[in-house]
Amino acid sequence: MLSVSGFWWWSWGRGDLGGIVGVQKMIRLWWVCVWWVGVVGRWWVTWSRVYRWLWCRRYRHEVLRSRSLVEAQADMNLVAYVGDGWRALGDSVGTARRFVHWVRVAKLRGCMADDPLVPPYDNDCDDHAAYGVGVCDGAVYLQVAYMRTDMPRRMGGHVVCLARRSFDHVGVRPPVGWRSGVAPLWHIGNWGLHGPFADLEGAVRSVTQGRDMIGWALLDGRLRLLAHGRSWASTRVHQVDLT
Repeated sequence: MLSVSGFWWWSWGRGDLGGIVGVQKMIRLWWVCVWWVGVVGRWWVTWSRVYRWLWCRRYRHEVLRSRSLVEAQADMNLVAYVGDGWRALGDSVGTARRFVHWVRVAKLRGCMADDPLVPPYDNDCDDHAAYGVGVCDGAVYLQVAYMRTDMPRRMGGHVVCLARRSFDHVGVRPPVGWRSGVAPLWHIGNWGLHGPFADLEGAVRSVTQGRDMIGWALLDGRLRLLAHGRSWASTRVHQVDLT
């Protein structure tokens, strides 16, 4: 793992510390460090595993059944977004089995997308993504951090379930000019179904929506880090296998 001093010089070399002229640049550097410690340094993942043991064990007997992206998104729409609270220490990832429980309760109560079930606690974007990764074959977590525009000195972030699927699987026609034979990327979550994307960069840009990106990361269903980056200059972005 990169040392603190090594990370400092790494950031300097990438321009985060070069020519500091104001508070905003220092604030951005602080959030880069927070993201790096949380995602690359594994704090977010480590605490999520502890959180799962503390609060999600009771749902371990729920059954995960394979779903298409469209089916999984329809299930997600039945369960409302609830921000993480004190149990999550600000942010953590629940389990797909807990989300299965809430989907089952929502269906028993006759909940609809326009009147979803409101869970008692901790059901934000990464919990929706956890369900998608758990029931959609080959899906991964895509975590993206960025500087917020509504609160310029704060970091924002979003997590989605990312997968490569054919147009037939999703039930839409390819756009005019789409490269024949190339299965696109799609992401699902509490923002809905989005795509198609020709590459990972397109998927990430759909999350940042023009905001200043701090970093992105891909994690598998066991929360193991597959790839990460802070720009598109790295060839690692194009070497990620999402087949």
